[in-house]
Amino acid sequence: IFRSDRHSSSKGGGVCIYVRDDICGFETSDSDLLGTDCEQVWVGIKLKADLPLLVGCVYRQPPQLVDKDFIIKTDHSIAKSLEAASRLVQSKSFSAVVVMGDFNMSEIEWDENGSPVLVNVSSQSAIVSDAISSSSLVQIVNGNTFMNDGQPISLLDLILVSNPNQVSEVEIGPPLYIVKQRIIDFEFKLAQESKENPKKLYSYMNRRFSTRETIAAIMERNGLFVTEKASICNTFNEFFHSVFDEPTSSSKIKHAKEIFLARSEPDPAFSVKDIVPPEKVLIKLKKLCSDKTAGIDQIATHPLK
Repeated sequence: IFRSDRHSSSKGGGVCIYVRDDICGFETSDSDLLGTDCEQVWVGIKLKADLPLLVGCVYRQPPQLVDKDFIIKTDHSIAKSLEAASRLVQSKSFSAVVVMGDFNMSEIEWDENGSPVLVNVSSQSAIVSDAISSSSLVQIVNGNTFMNDGQPISLLDLILVSNPNQVSEVEIGPPLYIVKQRIIDFEFKLAQESKENPKKLYSYMNRRFSTRETIAAIMERNGLFVTEKASICNTFNEFFHSVFDEPTSSSKIKHAKEIFLARSEPDPAFSVKDIVPPEKVLIKLKKLCSDKTAGIDQIATHPLK
């Protein structure tokens, strides 16, 4: 997860991008994409045999809920980021750009080519609208996304792309509160069925709450990002090697080995049967559960029992 929280006393806010574990993602370091006057986060997605894809998530607060100076500062920051993203694609730093988010620009209409059309040229959205046009970005959401009394009434959530041919299809799903209710209904049904099949519940809980943290990218001392797994491992190895003492000499290893062999010689007066009699071993074997996996000796429990 890549996130940018809202730094204010108000509740909520912020944006984030989730990247699947098997996809290599890294946070961008371009200063023009790190502005704090708007809520945004930008991530590079490593692609096979191609330049990385630049993905951004932006949130623009409703202009009617904030003062004019605030929204102007926000719009200039968004415009700067959109132009910077387009410049990075032109300079071949990234193959393409995809920007998603709630822009709250209901007064803008979109033509058949995905270009913005201002109904009112004096609109507060003019700054962002001009940046979208100058950056040659195409808006590809065709239906209304904002719901009122269960009915879609306006298009607020946008997807801006530099190459619309790379996007196969955009589908507008149900509102989050409907999705949440479906999840609640499913979990309630699952809880009832778990009385007869508890493994089904355990499987769902493991998938639902298990997390696996991975290192997708690291920054080297020269400021460059490393995304290849082998290069990341080598970089960590070099760092760990630098903070430890010099490697142990072969003569010290040989001496330590000789001492260990001398101490590991068995005592002829010692017998395992004196501590663990066969009767106790037999009792333990009879109590083994056949459904359990093999231990570190890789011997299955069923033949032992």
